[in-house]
Amino acid sequence: MKRIIGLFFIYSVSICFSINTLAASGNSNATGNWGNPSTWLFAGIPRVPTCGDTVTVDTLVTVTVNSQENLTACTQPLVIYIRGTLQFTNGNKLALPCGSVVYIMPGGLVKKATSGGGNSTFIEICSEVLWNAGMGDLYGPDTLQAGNPLPISLLYFNAEPNGNKVDVSWATASEINNDFFTVEKSADATDFTPIAEVDGAGNSSSTFDYFYPDYNPVHGVSYYRLKQTDFDGQFSYSPVVTVIYSGEYSFNIISAFTGVNSSLNLLFTDDTYEKCSVELYDVPGRIIYKEDITAVRGMNKKEIQIPELNQGIYFVTLSNGKQLQSAKFAQH
Repeated sequence: MKRIIGLFFIYSVSICFSINTLAASGNSNATGNWGNPSTWLFAGIPRVPTCGDTVTVDTLVTVTVNSQENLTACTQPLVIYIRGTLQFTNGNKLALPCGSVVYIMPGGLVKKATSGGGNSTFIEICSEVLWNAGMGDLYGPDTLQAGNPLPISLLYFNAEPNGNKVDVSWATASEINNDFFTVEKSADATDFTPIAEVDGAGNSSSTFDYFYPDYNPVHGVSYYRLKQTDFDGQFSYSPVVTVIYSGEYSFNIISAFTGVNSSLNLLFTDDTYEKCSVELYDVPGRIIYKEDITAVRGMNKKEIQIPELNQGIYFVTLSNGKQLQSAKFAQH
């Protein structure tokens, strides 16, 4: 018997879950080093992030890991949101405890600040290296998360756009004391809302398949996670995965962010093959760059070479002669 609460949403996850226990929330106060207390503010108090914290690297702020930051002895996970830039100097790492998660938001960036040391410069969660400098710059939206053994063994969790809906499916190889699953969604990877509940198998050593169609997906970027609840009320979360849903291919900008070598990465959808005009503006409204591109029906990803920009906020417009869409982005 399945219990349903309202809507339902998407994502593809890896196989691990983590207990959700958080200590305090803080933000980057200014560009600086991870290990410097003045870089961070927690309720107005400068200190270095520690066990159980939720921290945000803000837009237009660069936080540098220039030492061996080892937090694996923590019994509570950390949650890190990267809206600006998290960078690493040669040979340094950020080692986080099991259950931690790093969200690279749209416009966020994880990168190497210096040359060399590709494999020795990394982010590690639960003894698993999820990013190293040898992989190159990591732009959002993306998620880094590993996990702990749980009462269920999750074989997969998938979500695939299918016409006007998204098909959500997952499977377990075994379940112990598993009461039910809750699917949760978020527009910003911060505030999650439960949108559906599906009964678990209780205790089982057989494979169980689960499926639910979402007939009301959000256009653009969204974030989803799965919550698993035991009969005794204990619960745990899956990693969060990013989904881009374009629906019936309306003309719409999904995301815009700057990349390496003075490039603008533009992700947008269109409902037909046509010529489009891209224009770049600064905050006072002065046009900086203009280029014509060709769009195809469906999802389009264009890397556009633009003039070198100073740090700040900029705007990009996309026009097909009938409609005009705009988006804001930050140059770090």
